[in-house]
Amino acid sequence: MATRACLESEINGPASLRSLLADGYTVTRGLLGVKYEMVQPYGGLFDRVETIAVQDNGDPYGCQIEVPRDRGREVFAVVADEVTRLGYRRIEIGRYDRYVGNGRRFDLRGSYTQTSLTARISLARMTADKDRGCRRTDLPADLLEGC
Repeated sequence: MATRACLESEINGPASLRSLLADGYTVTRGLLGVKYEMVQPYGGLFDRVETIAVQDNGDPYGCQIEVPRDRGREVFAVVADEVTRLGYRRIEIGRYDRYVGNGRRFDLRGSYTQTSLTARISLARMTADKDRGCRRTDLPADLLEGC
């Protein structure tokens, strides 16, 4: 749900994140603006719960998905698989990965700090002016899709 919503947000604007309300997310307001959050059990009915938050402020960092830090790698892999399942293919250009398809180009990154309890997964739409790979003349045409 969060991955699809982030792709839509990057294509159609942050207002499209409102679709998460139909999936059980609630709106919260924080220091950085509006977030859509869902609290759900993880690991069993009487086990712990986790919060997933989705936010897009319309800035260059793209749509952010926040998850508990200890699940960051696992959720990043799920998001990457979902982006692929939604019709985008992963390409490597140097040390950067991009997901391209339907004439669009996305950057997918994950990060966390030791002092934070959350990991952040960023999905950002890349355009020719944002992506240095688009300026390269030595790449085959299929690696320039979305530029």
